Amino acid sequence: MDDVEQYSPESARRLREATAALAAALERFTDGAAAMHGGSAEMPGLVALVDAVQAAAVDWQERAADHTGTYVLPLDTDALDLGPDEDDEDDDEDDEGPVEITDAISVVSRWDLGVVDGDALVAAGRAAHRRMRPEEDDADTAVAVDGPAMAVQALLHEQGEPWYEVDGLQVLHGARVFLRPDVLDVPEVEAEDEVLDPFLDDPVDAVLPPPGQVVFSEGWS
Repeated sequence: MDDVEQYSPESARRLREATAALAAALERFTDGAAAMHGGSAEMPGLVALVDAVQAAAVDWQERAADHTGTYVLPLDTDALDLGPDEDDEDDDEDDEGPVEITDAISVVSRWDLGVVDGDALVAAGRAAHRRMRPEEDDADTAVAVDGPAMAVQALLHEQGEPWYEVDGLQVLHGARVFLRPDVLDVPEVEAEDEVLDPFLDDPVDAVLPPPGQVVFSEGWS
């Protein structure tokens, strides 16, 4: 935008236009969000509504500054002192004091999984997703579990991480990556005991992720 004189008819006109655009974006967001139930299939639409509101708010901020020389909206919320958060207060009440870490253990593993029935795996993953998210319908579940990798993620998520239940341990960090390897070496055997373990020669190197497309990743801290 070209520079415009403050408190001029032109700066006032631009401010009114930006105000109308922001109001319309807020109205669309309200109508769209009010009709949602929080399902996975609705997330792309929600993101689009959020982006539209944010873009309109930034434009309104600039038009207000052009007219008045003042930035009005607290768009940088990190710079604000919003007071104590209720959740933080609850956390403080439940906190039993600092925990002394006397040692640390890193557990690193890798499992190469061969999909022998993709439809059955996806169905099992979607069933797990529905058990964890009963408010989601079939369309939401199809988006959340869109293939074998996300089916495995849903099944593991339902099972839970055992480290959180072990006495004497506190989870410091955790990460898990699902990927589709570029080269998959699957021996054709009839009996499980005939499968040669490819990790016996060098299990340390074996836990490194193979080259491939990362499908999904998640972390804990």
